[in-house]
Amino acid sequence: MNKLEISINDGVAELIGSLNSTAVSALKNKIQRKITKHREITLNLSKITDIDTAGLAWLLFILEQANKSGCQLSFAHLPEDLLKLAKLSAVDEFLSSPTL
Repeated sequence: MNKLEISINDGVAELIGSLNSTAVSALKNKIQRKITKHREITLNLSKITDIDTAGLAWLLFILEQANKSGCQLSFAHLPEDLLKLAKLSAVDEFLSSPTL
């Protein structure tokens, strides 16, 4: 599956599917704007089935955009693969912090 679906309800954005280079290249800026228009939002990653460095970079981009727009962004249910990738890339501290 190279598709990513995003559902936003009650301050929680649930990401479902793959968060890899194929899915990230298909994402539109409106998705980022939907997420960062909230004052506070949590990205629930419990239903991410696949992630690569492009997915990690996209999450860091969203975090940066949230910070710029005054949105407090946090992450929930980070997949083990994401945590390992973030640690190898030396950016794991950013995923535990609500802002950059």
